[in-house]
Amino acid sequence: MVPVEDVERVVAQYGPSTRKDAIVSSGTSVMTPNIEAFEKYLPDDVNIINWHWLFGPSIEPQEHDKITADTQAVTHVGFEAMGTAWKNMGGFPWENPTYVGGVDNVKVLMCLRIYGGKPHVYSGLAIHNPFAREQITQYAKSESDLFGLMIQEDEQQFREKINRARESIVSCDNSHILLDDRIMGEFSIGIPSEQRTPNSHLSLLSMANAWYQAGVSPYDNMICQTPLFRLRLGIVEYLFRCSELLEETIQTALYNKRMRRDDLEFHTAVREWSTIIGNRNVSGYHRQFEATKEFFADRIPEGMRKSNELIQRL
Repeated sequence: MVPVEDVERVVAQYGPSTRKDAIVSSGTSVMTPNIEAFEKYLPDDVNIINWHWLFGPSIEPQEHDKITADTQAVTHVGFEAMGTAWKNMGGFPWENPTYVGGVDNVKVLMCLRIYGGKPHVYSGLAIHNPFAREQITQYAKSESDLFGLMIQEDEQQFREKINRARESIVSCDNSHILLDDRIMGEFSIGIPSEQRTPNSHLSLLSMANAWYQAGVSPYDNMICQTPLFRLRLGIVEYLFRCSELLEETIQTALYNKRMRRDDLEFHTAVREWSTIIGNRNVSGYHRQFEATKEFFADRIPEGMRKSNELIQRL
């Protein structure tokens, strides 16, 4: 196996000696760098076949990368930023009543699931996919715009942005995921769900706004659904389809000063991750990932186990 960041070097070294009519293939989650390297270094009489287990032959490489940018790269960054924010605050989310309850149980478990993995897997998806960098930049912009309106307590503009994003999700003709709050509530790893306090859910509001601003239909991308993407879309959908929870979220985002530090830390973390990826800083990505992973190290095994159970149930 060749890591995506080494593909061009390896193809440049060995590609020219490929025998006539040979088949050269790649099955990575990022197609663009491979296609560029193959076309640049392989002989003209070589057959190139790219594949991925989540896609059929009708999907072009660029379309593949555009979809995985949303289903994988942006999904991962959202949860990675949550983890970094909690680390920088010096507190575990399962000890804070703001981060318990159905939706937040999913956020915490998916965050731990990602940090139970290897950084090179996620950095390759984010940094070497040109569409991922674009969509992550949009996610960071959406988050920054919403956070700015929250600081100003500009309810009118804030609601306008949220309502436009909500309409694009609720009115979608595709099948909805419709997560079960009762089941989500069973997967707390700390404070019981009954003790939860309101949350601004800035990460989820930002995701919906980013989809709307980029003209992305997340339901169309279910063609390449991963458990993480399905759950991320599911909790965004749940928030926007539950009018009572959405109104509580809006009020908390605009007027709950207790949440302001949490939101500031998340805002900073999103900006950090977006900058690292925008600069194509692989080593910086790995350092940021490992530092956050170390903070959660003692609970990652439990998070992996419970996230597996959650995925099976939902």
